[in-house]
Amino acid sequence: MLLAYFFTKTAFPQLKKQPSAKFSFNNGNEDDEVSKQKAKLVDAYFTDDRFGNSKSAVYLSGHECSYINLGTYSALKPKIGSISLWVKLTREVFYRPGIHAQPDHTYQNRPP
Repeated sequence: MLLAYFFTKTAFPQLKKQPSAKFSFNNGNEDDEVSKQKAKLVDAYFTDDRFGNSKSAVYLSGHECSYINLGTYSALKPKIGSISLWVKLTREVFYRPGIHAQPDHTYQNRPP
């Protein structure tokens, strides 16, 4: 019995329950709320969020030069994890063919 308890405690450690990073972008804040690292908005700007809160969302133009650089610190490189975000598409972008040219690339909430 003691051996089984020792094995489960050493072989299956508990995962951290807090996020590795959290970028809420509320009130024009581009800092990670966990580590205080700063994100860099590239050709992007703050706008109203889905609830109408000023400067609490990030607008990306859809161009490949419009993105959010979150940095390279170790908390952003977990062995396992997930990403959660809200996206509102305001228009179809015709700059690149995207999924129409690569139908095998789908982004859904399921294993590959």
